[in-house]
Amino acid sequence: MCLRPRASARVPTLGWKPVIAIGWANAAHFYSLCSIFSYAGFLAVDCGWAADADTAGFVAGLLPTAVLCGRLFTSILWGHAADRCGRRPSMIASMVAVTLGNVCFGLTTSLPAALAVRFLLIGALNGWVTLMGLCVLECAGEAMQPVVWSYVFATGSVVALLGPAIGGWTYAALGPRFPALPPSLVGGAIGATAVAVNVAWLPETKPRAASSSASAATASSSAIRAASPAAAASSSTLRAASTSFSAAAASSSAVLCSHPLPLVMVLRAAHGCALFAAFDLVPLWCMASRYAGGLALTEEQLGTSLAAGAEGECDDGL
Repeated sequence: MCLRPRASARVPTLGWKPVIAIGWANAAHFYSLCSIFSYAGFLAVDCGWAADADTAGFVAGLLPTAVLCGRLFTSILWGHAADRCGRRPSMIASMVAVTLGNVCFGLTTSLPAALAVRFLLIGALNGWVTLMGLCVLECAGEAMQPVVWSYVFATGSVVALLGPAIGGWTYAALGPRFPALPPSLVGGAIGATAVAVNVAWLPETKPRAASSSASAATASSSAIRAASPAAAASSSTLRAASTSFSAAAASSSAVLCSHPLPLVMVLRAAHGCALFAAFDLVPLWCMASRYAGGLALTEEQLGTSLAAGAEGECDDGL
């Protein structure tokens, strides 16, 4: 299918429906990552993973960290999958993993199982962080890329603010046996909607040149094996292709080391550490006992406090 760019620079290349699909996927990703912050400490105590609210910090920090550790080992693999299998199936598979991860996490009461679910389904099998840049550029086009990025990031920011509030409000709403199930079902619903929207509205945007070059390389290698008299002459061509691939890899390394990209990566890492520290420490301080210097808030009070912070942030943005 050949996708023809729109003429107007004020409209994304492929229209607004793919942008909505990408934004919804970002919402599902951020909810699965951030909603746990408001109830991780309570969950650790209710499931017996920690003795009390004042000692729940370690386990409460492990649960979101498992997602990032799982993502660390598969981010590059998701890039290869997007180039080989396509952007659309990779995105749909990621959202299916997010949906299953949310539901499975809500049904777990064992700490190893909870960590495994977040590490594998929400972390390793979720390639959103790798895929979002490709999808935004190829769906929006160069002219509209900054505008579309602003919408996608705004969607994630709103969910990152409201997600912990929703998690605190709905925690243990269905009973004490599976206290994390209600907020996890909300995440599962968002993820399932992201799957449906991406199936319906996200087109395949993988450039044809990549698939054509791969087919040409396969055909040439088959021809070399079949035509033994010409193998010696073709081996020099293969060596030249190998040299070009090595040069491409070297150029990729040069790009990664070029100014100011290393500084951007360091600043991005520092920003992520500060953001996650705030998301993790503030709820723990709010739920800790007054003897330990906390505020001794309940789940509902903590959710309300986080919602008030989210409303204030949204008002400032408006």
